[in-house]
Amino acid sequence: MQMAILFLLKYQLLFVSLIIKTIFGQKYCMYTLVESIAALTQNIFSVEENVKTDYSFSDLSITLMNYLETIAKLDNPSVSELAVALHLTKSTVSINLDKLIEKEYIKKIQSDKDKRVMFLHLTPKGEQVNQLHDEVHKQIAFSFSEKLSSAELEILRILFDKLTR
Repeated sequence: MQMAILFLLKYQLLFVSLIIKTIFGQKYCMYTLVESIAALTQNIFSVEENVKTDYSFSDLSITLMNYLETIAKLDNPSVSELAVALHLTKSTVSINLDKLIEKEYIKKIQSDKDKRVMFLHLTPKGEQVNQLHDEVHKQIAFSFSEKLSSAELEILRILFDKLTR
């Protein structure tokens, strides 16, 4: 797993350096930027896949892991709240929730106030997967902090904020 993280970091650094060059006005090639983004995405995917395999969660797709992450962030949302957060229809979300329930990563709990509303809760198994997923993100952030100065990290944070809004 260490090797996969180092491999991922190499491509993340390339991506970061391209962003920094852009900020300081150096000419860059859009094709290279696209390649770097593709490499970064592929390597993050590989690291997450390795973690899933290492910890016997190979029955989960990256999409389902992201559902677990969003459910945890929203703190037991309703199905409708999750659909809004994921920018998906309720029917699409429901299909994937059924898979997570079947695999015992989440459970639905009926609202006391409105029996039509179901709230989503992570099971201990779902919490474990979510914690591992968070740990991968923390390892990536830590690797950035080892390679970049404080000023570069702040620039990166600002750029990521801009790109994710």
